[in-house]
Amino acid sequence: MHRLTLILLCLGMGCAPLRAADALAAVQLADAARVKATIAGDVQRLGELLTDDLLYGQNDGRVQTKTEFLNAVTSNQVKYEALEYQDTKLVETAPHVVTMTGLVHLKVSRGQTRVEFGVRFLAVWREDDGKWRLHAYQSARLPEPSTASAGKATP
Repeated sequence: MHRLTLILLCLGMGCAPLRAADALAAVQLADAARVKATIAGDVQRLGELLTDDLLYGQNDGRVQTKTEFLNAVTSNQVKYEALEYQDTKLVETAPHVVTMTGLVHLKVSRGQTRVEFGVRFLAVWREDDGKWRLHAYQSARLPEPSTASAGKATP
């Protein structure tokens, strides 16, 4: 009897890393779909990938609800052309919750002006009814690279 209990316990503990790996892979797929929908301006698909109580913190300090964020994408005031991730990390922080952190390089158009910049971000994904959705997002714009020569000392 004790042997059966031990085997079942070991199997259960061994499954936890597999569930976490599945969650991380599912979030990566959901995020790739979110990026694709954002670039395409597909607010229908994008809306399906966001929780209803989304809080989306822009790098300029504004915090938008799901409706406000989708309206901004619909308005095309800012058109996302490319999002290129670097240095990303995904962690299952609680059951049905995954955090994603990293650096993303953005290429966006505002009217006739094209802007490129990098941001550090924190995204919180939540599994609801078997689907992973973005629940919260916050980014901070990185400073522009210095144009000063490497040999000059700064005070």
